[in-house]
Amino acid sequence: MKVLAKWFLVFVLSFSTVLLSLGLNVGASENANNDISLVDEGVNSFETITYIVSDGNGEHSTSLTQEEFELLQKDVKASHESSDSDFIENDNGEPFTTDKQVNKAEPAVANYVQMTSQSTFDADKRQIKVTSKITKITGLKPLIIITGDDIFTSKAHEGTYKKQAGRTTELTGTDIYVGKTVSFTYNVTQSDFYIFKYRMTVGWAGGGISNSADQVGPVLANKRAKLYQLFKNNHSGKVLPFPARADYKTVPLEDRVPWNNTLRGKYIKDYINTYGDPKWDWSALDIHHVRPRERGGQNNFANLYPIPRDIHQQIVTPWWVNY
Repeated sequence: MKVLAKWFLVFVLSFSTVLLSLGLNVGASENANNDISLVDEGVNSFETITYIVSDGNGEHSTSLTQEEFELLQKDVKASHESSDSDFIENDNGEPFTTDKQVNKAEPAVANYVQMTSQSTFDADKRQIKVTSKITKITGLKPLIIITGDDIFTSKAHEGTYKKQAGRTTELTGTDIYVGKTVSFTYNVTQSDFYIFKYRMTVGWAGGGISNSADQVGPVLANKRAKLYQLFKNNHSGKVLPFPARADYKTVPLEDRVPWNNTLRGKYIKDYINTYGDPKWDWSALDIHHVRPRERGGQNNFANLYPIPRDIHQQIVTPWWVNY
């Protein structure tokens, strides 16, 4: 489901005389706050809706013999297993945000099942909880539902993701009802990129079988199960990119690239030459290294991103402390 929260940050300007002496106007800092905002602020979970629809064979059947049910059960299991996989690929270079999840239109058929699946990151418990819930049954009630949720991880944003954990549950009879919920938890011990895959296969009386699979991600979380916070710069149109990997090693202090006011000034000049002058109070901004210098990051333009100083120090830096 679409979940999007944008909170605009407001700086308190206490020293207007200093700003005026620098040739800056009081509104310059406010412009930066309006231009650079958090994306999905406070979001710690991702949700998707999967619809399973019956085919025409099941529309008028209401019951099966035990033998017929066992055959249906076998076919549903085989169909569900065919959608299973140990690896999936991600070749999308753009960061995933919840606004990329699109609400699906309800199917215009007589019989269908709707299931809502949610993956929640809990930094206090250092866990991920994946929950799936039947939220709607329209028309003929199915005789069997097999639902599966899988967690895939990778150390690289783009590339191959390997299944680390999963759950498969078979529901029949009185276990099939709106509100039925199944879940499992996954303990987080290291930084990883995650993709969540939700699968459901449904069988109706009369042999109607349908299956579907949806996935969410990639998202990045550190070893405390804290999601990587994204920012949107409305002036440049750029979203803060993910670091390319989740396993950068710490670089000794003497081997890190330098960073000083001269290099900072060069970036500001390059930014203005590239995107135009945003009329910001740059003294209220930090220049963030997407891949931090402590992790081997360089001072190239693509690795730099302006972020309001208080948010950089309160949100971004603590996330990397637990990388």
